[in-house]
This record gives sequence, structure tokens and C-alpha cells, in this order.
Amino acid sequence: MNRIAGFATALLLLLAGVGCGSVSGNPDAAATGGSSPSGGATGTGGSGGAAVHVCSADATCSRCPSAVCCGSTCCGPGEWCDTSGTAPICRCGGGDACTDGNSCSAPVVNTSNPCGVVCCQGSGCPVSRRAYKRDIQPLDRAEIDRVYAQLRDIKLTTYQYKSEPPSAPRRLGFIIDDTKSSYPVNGDGNSVNLYGYVSMAVAAIQAQSEEIAALRAEVVQLRRDARRAAASQTRKRP
Repeated sequence: MNRIAGFATALLLLLAGVGCGSVSGNPDAAATGGSSPSGGATGTGGSGGAAVHVCSADATCSRCPSAVCCGSTCCGPGEWCDTSGTAPICRCGGGDACTDGNSCSAPVVNTSNPCGVVCCQGSGCPVSRRAYKRDIQPLDRAEIDRVYAQLRDIKLTTYQYKSEPPSAPRRLGFIIDDTKSSYPVNGDGNSVNLYGYVSMAVAAIQAQSEEIAALRAEVVQLRRDARRAAASQTRKRP
């Protein structure tokens, strides 16, 4: 039982340690002092002062048909063009534009959330509010046990990326090619869905919690039976 409890503790530590990449700062317009017009930037720059949010593509800018035009560049998905300075610049929420494979994510665009909110590795951050989801179906015990079994089947490996030198530290993780479950894999088939991976760990913790509760109840019953047996033997003695 201590071994099971220890494994559950390790999973909790994993849950606490896995996050969404880099937070970009306060996302609302108040933090940047701007409004949220729906048109695109013409790339002429700004006159300084309050930030002007340009969050959506501009039909008049053919250079970036599906993204925000910002000076001579196109902003990334979810990013907005800040035209408040001497030159327009792409931003994510209240911070700089995303780099190193990160992407900016914004579930909605409105007055309180004018543009992107956070940067995440690989894909947009998971949005967990009920308002953004459909067909919500809680897992029953059998489904939790199934997810738990899938998590146990994931084979951990150490490895190096081919682009890294042999002297680079070895990494720890799993290989998608060897993983049957789709939950810890992003839609691109190449990157890890950390939200799905951690949610599988939560299912494991829940399954183990029930196992621990059952084992504790069994221990209590065994102790109770042992006391009764001892008392019965005492009464039988002459």
C-alpha cells in the first residue's frame, strides 16, 4: 500500500510540475492600455502612447490573408499587432511575440480578452472552461481504469534528438511510435499533448486512491477479524 501511495505522490508532483510554457503577462486591454478593433494594421506604425490592438486579419492586406499584418511581417496565430510605438510589433497578450516553436492562444476575442493570452509549446494552451466545450462526458470507474492501464503501458525511454551533439544531456520521455493511446499525442502526430498526458496521470491517481481506500478497508477488516479470533480463543481457554 505504501508503494501505491508513493506512486500517487510522484504523479501529483508530475501534475504540479507540468505547465503551459511561458505566460505572456496580463492579457486584458487595461494592461496594455488599448482597445480591440477588428480591422488589420496597414503597417505604417503608430504615433506612440496607448497600445492599439489589432487582433484579426485585414482583407485589404493580401500579404497575410489568414493572419494579422504588422508592418513588413505577419503575426503568428493568436498574436496581435501593437501599433502604439514608432514601429508595429507582434505581441502575445501583454508580452512579446512567441518564439522557439511556441504559439499564442486565445479562446475568444472580446473587450476583456482582446487578443492572445499565453504562449505554449507546440499547440495552444488547453482551455478548460465549460463554456468552450461540448459533449462533456465524465469518466466512470471502468473508463478511469482503462486510461490508467493505458498510462501504465507507456514505455519511458532516454534519448537524444538527432540535431543534438553526442555530448548533450539525455532526455527522458516516451516515443509516440510506441504509444497506443491517443490522449498524450497532439493532432499533428509528432508532439506530446501535455494536458492529455497529465490528465491520464490524474486518472491514475483517482484509480489508485480507490485501490488504497479498498486496501485500507481490507486491513481494518482483517484486524477486526484477528481481534475477534483472539478474543474467541481466550474465552475457550480453561
